[in-house]
Amino acid sequence: MRVSHATLRNALLGVPLAFVAVFLLVPLALTGVISFWKRVGFNIRPDFSLASYASFFGGLRLEILERSLLVAAEVTVIGVLTAYPIAWFLAMRASPRATRVVLMLFTIPFLVNYVIRTFSWSYLLAAPAPSTGF
Repeated sequence: MRVSHATLRNALLGVPLAFVAVFLLVPLALTGVISFWKRVGFNIRPDFSLASYASFFGGLRLEILERSLLVAAEVTVIGVLTAYPIAWFLAMRASPRATRVVLMLFTIPFLVNYVIRTFSWSYLLAAPAPSTGF
């Protein structure tokens, strides 16, 4: 039995779509449904209520959300204004060797966290040193 190229392509595209549906869309939908439930002490029970939304929009949480969105927008603008000229220069003016060096220098700080975490786990999970008798 021969499988067509289109069928294989659709099957391979279905895997990430299923992953997104299961691990993103389903939890997001559950969060939306649960947000309308009623709070009873430390528990929640199914009951259509807008009390959570009234509490959110009426209290300090809305001000914190607004401030967070403002900071996120500022950081995005600063990041684009900083990174775009560097990316343009690397793409249009710099030699390929200089481009590789600069990109490596920008990438190294992101690897530091991984290296430190790896050494920390290896130290924590290592077998205890033998006792010297002192």
